[in-house]
Formats: sequence, C-alpha cells, structure tokens
Amino acid sequence: MSQSPEVGFFHTMYHHCLSRIISLSSPSLPAESPPPPLPSLQDQILDACTKSDAPKLRNLLSTWEDMLMKQAAGSGGVKVVQCFLDRDPTNDGLDQKMLVTAAQYGNVSVFEYLLHKRPSTKVDDDVRSYALEGGVGIWKVILDHNPDFINWDFGEKGDLIAMTALMNNVSLLAYFLDKGLDPNRSQFFLIPTLKAVINMPHIKREIIDLLIEYGATMEKSEKALNEWLMR
Repeated sequence: MSQSPEVGFFHTMYHHCLSRIISLSSPSLPAESPPPPLPSLQDQILDACTKSDAPKLRNLLSTWEDMLMKQAAGSGGVKVVQCFLDRDPTNDGLDQKMLVTAAQYGNVSVFEYLLHKRPSTKVDDDVRSYALEGGVGIWKVILDHNPDFINWDFGEKGDLIAMTALMNNVSLLAYFLDKGLDPNRSQFFLIPTLKAVINMPHIKREIIDLLIEYGATMEKSEKALNEWLMR
C-alpha cells in the first residue's frame, strides 16, 4: 500500500521532533569512528553470483530492477521508458508503477506518455497523492485528462487546498485557487484550513497570504465547515 503525502508529512515531523528531544536530553558522548561503508548493490549482486546464492540474487535483482524503473520514470525521457517497458512483455502493472513515479518526481513528458499511450494506466488515488509532490505540470495533465479531479479530496483528512498548503507548495496552491477551489470550504481534520495553517509555525507566510487573497476568512471557513458537517 503506497503511503499518501499527508501520512508521510506527519511521519517525518514526528521523527524530527523525537530525534530533537533525544539529542537535547542525552549526555554528550565521545565521537566514535564511522562504521565501515556497506557494500554497494552491485557488489552484493556479484557476491551472490560468486556464492551461487540464488534466493539472495533474486531479491537483489528485484531491488536493482526497481531502482532502474524509478530512475527511468522519475528523470528519464519517453524513449528510455519505452525501452524499459519493452524489456518486460508481461508488464504486470509496471506501466502503472512508472506512472506513479513520474507523477511524484514531476516528469511531465513521461507522465503524459504513460497516461495517454499506455491503455492500462489510470489516475488512481496513488497517482493523485504523489502528484501533489510532482507539481503544477503534472496536475495540468491530470485535469486535462479529467477536469472533475479538481474536486478530489481525502474526506475528513482534507482536500487539495489543505494538502497543498500543508506541504508549503505555493505554486501548486496558487494553481488550485486559480482553478476556482474555494479556500473557505477547505478543511483539515475538521479544522478550517486557514485556521489550521495559521497555527503551524512551519507554514510559509506566502501560503497564508494566498488563502486570504482568494477570500479565506475565519468566519466564512467556520460557516462552510458547519454546512459540510450537516450534510
């Protein structure tokens, strides 16, 4: 199951705070010598071949293939992706995995190719979640494909406005607001988005300014939230 961006955000913040608390409360220790470097994946593959360790080799090759796939879809061109897909005639969902990766890393040309030229691909929840990291270019392709996706949300966890604001993505937030999304109808865990982000110290001032510029107010946000809860 792929991890959605909002879960990843809170996971990162939790561990950052936890590590900070531990560092402040722990006594200083003498510096230790760094551990020896781990063998590279290539070295591990060669070692497994030398030792005829077939189970380990299969696992390592699977990891290697996954790394190549992510590199091709995340930063390669269309011809590179075509070459990669042509190597596996069974496909087995590979083009959909590459679509998710292209969305995450903002590789617009590859994303557009996979969505329009590979009939088995689709814009599912994973694609839309990771597209929040990919940026405006990816979302332009998604909304050209299906304009209704502008209304996609996470239920009580939030919507496109809330998630983009929490990720401090100024350009993508401006894009969604320009598309007509109402910041007063945006909520994050049943808290109006404007109210939520104002109380978060990591949020950029530009995010709050944008929400206010497009009409967000505390009063209107609270009213819209109450209407949403009464539905």
